[in-house]
Amino acid sequence: MGQLSETARLDRELEQARCDLRETLEQVNHKLEAIEARLRPQAILRKNPITLALAAGLLGLFAGSERRPRSMQWLVMGAALGMFLATGYRGNSNGDDATRP
Repeated sequence: MGQLSETARLDRELEQARCDLRETLEQVNHKLEAIEARLRPQAILRKNPITLALAAGLLGLFAGSERRPRSMQWLVMGAALGMFLATGYRGNSNGDDATRP
């Protein structure tokens, strides 16, 4: 009889662990979808039109430049792209993180 109650207890614990895992996976998927939506180019462009204009101007400046130090141009373009992505990734202006459930 003791063996049967131990098995039933273990089954309940296993089922609870499965439910907890399912809930955790749903939360992770929700957060991932929210971050993915914020990093889509359309969302970034819609929220940051001035940044888009500056990025396009910077890209045009470097593409049309005839000066030779190309490595510095690529570094600056990489930094500008990083800033552009960081702008799209940052939270709301009120400090609230939109990825929290």
